[in-house]
Amino acid sequence: MDTEKFDVYCRFNKFVLEGEEKEELRDLIRWQLSQLAPLAELDCGDTPPMIYLTSLRQVLREDVAEQTVSREEILACAPEEMDGAYVTPRVAD
Repeated sequence: MDTEKFDVYCRFNKFVLEGEEKEELRDLIRWQLSQLAPLAELDCGDTPPMIYLTSLRQVLREDVAEQTVSREEILACAPEEMDGAYVTPRVAD
């Protein structure tokens, strides 16, 4: 990973790094990427994509929409409500 890509990565993840700490993280990421490089050399052209990680299949229930609790009952439990919806604290910028 070159310096420019690393700086973009740090800004995206809101890392505030300086000096030696920044170099150590860049070296760690370069090492991790080097460990994955051999995977890119594998010829997987004839390999069908995996849908399940095991031979077991998930048995899922039929997805049927049904109202079990009324909107009024749900909003009665809300700490704050606006225009018929829950108001929640902001969790991301």
